[in-house]
Amino acid sequence: QMCIRDRNELLVALFQAREGDTIELCAGEFNFDREIPVNDKRGLVLRGAGRDQTLVSFANSHDSFGIAASRMKGFTLQGLTLEDPHNKGLVISESSQVTLRDLRVRWRGYDSCTPSPSASNSCSNNGEMGIEVNFSRNVVIDDVEVFGATMVGLILVYVDDSIATGIHAERNVAGMLLNNVRNTTVAQSRFTANSLGVMVQDFRDRPPYGAKSALIDSRLEANNTPNFTRDNNILAALPIGLGVLHSGVDQFEYARNEFIDNGTTGLAIINEGLLGPDPVTNRLDFFPEGVNVHDNLFRDNGGELALPDPRAGA
Repeated sequence: QMCIRDRNELLVALFQAREGDTIELCAGEFNFDREIPVNDKRGLVLRGAGRDQTLVSFANSHDSFGIAASRMKGFTLQGLTLEDPHNKGLVISESSQVTLRDLRVRWRGYDSCTPSPSASNSCSNNGEMGIEVNFSRNVVIDDVEVFGATMVGLILVYVDDSIATGIHAERNVAGMLLNNVRNTTVAQSRFTANSLGVMVQDFRDRPPYGAKSALIDSRLEANNTPNFTRDNNILAALPIGLGVLHSGVDQFEYARNEFIDNGTTGLAIINEGLLGPDPVTNRLDFFPEGVNVHDNLFRDNGGELALPDPRAGA
């Protein structure tokens, strides 16, 4: 089987793919000017030669997303770097039995841009999210890197019965966001130099709400980067200097993590009402209950409290 170098050739292969097929992208650097959509497939593998060998740039794309996959069952994506998507690098929707492995999403210059929305070389010019997985179940995310997102590096929304290991999220506004996840574990991961390491929260507009999940064996270090999200963004008021911000979610475990050098605090567990007093539905319980925090290391947190941010109305 020959590997693929061209977007049009890839689209034909994806359209014609049958259950059990493997589609391979060649090693090298490629520029795609449009989104790569893949929908309604079973048992499909799409892989590059490795994230250090197959680089797909969307810097000249006319579309918001890099790769968008929906209604997939038994889908594996691995061995790629997605660079400079306009909005989101990878979106997985309404899918099950998904494996994401050996992937990277980044924006060029993420480690040299200025974390201020008003700067000429502002990090705010980057896209919003590296990887989004929504309304899906039985997802395995392994060995994934995300750098430079103006909102969230990796976000799981209404994801059930899943596991994420080996995540490295750096210099994003929020390294990882867990919204309404159930029976989902994040383990052996690193969240460093983001504005906020990890946020665990329930959306207010619809049930079911998150529960029975965990963050274990992970490192949350120096998440003190100024919040560089755009002014009109919902995360503009997000406080910086937090390893984890946990609001509202019940039955969550934090075990064997290292919280180090986060300027405001290592772990904040708060009443959801502090983020907004009016629940959309009466079923939303503001109070986090059954949160088990044990066998963690807390060191050198709280040494540089975040100053009030005028974008937060403070």
